[in-house]
Amino acid sequence: MRMNKKVVAVVVSLVLIISINAVIIYIQLSAPKVLIAYHGENVVPEGLTGFPSITNQPFFYSWNLTMVNINNPVSGIGVPAERALQPLVSKYPQLVTMTVTNSDDLTLRLDATAFTGNMAKQCFVLYANSQLSSDQISGLTEDLNTHLAPALIEWYS
Repeated sequence: MRMNKKVVAVVVSLVLIISINAVIIYIQLSAPKVLIAYHGENVVPEGLTGFPSITNQPFFYSWNLTMVNINNPVSGIGVPAERALQPLVSKYPQLVTMTVTNSDDLTLRLDATAFTGNMAKQCFVLYANSQLSSDQISGLTEDLNTHLAPALIEWYS
């Protein structure tokens, strides 16, 4: 049985397209990701006792952070977060600030802890002097995904 040259060309083309798409999907699935999701106001996930460590602030807001396909995140997020959060200081004036380590620059005051020692899953909080609106929380969550997530991927790469 002889196959038509057009049929063979179509089959080869389809095989190539499927193979290329499979490689693209594999690369996307294996790419490092940092997922940041808002948890709540003045509350942290159950089981995080003694966290946050600063208790004299009237408000704190917590987010869950999950690092996917990041090799061996053996340290906390503090160092990369200090620099990544600097652009948000002027945008959210009600958030508590601190100076960046070895600098006079301001950044947002952050506290973070890992879930059961697994640095790939952390909870972090930002402190506020006054309550944030739901629109501010949504905007801040978006900003954290824009500024903090890429900084962590770069830091741990």
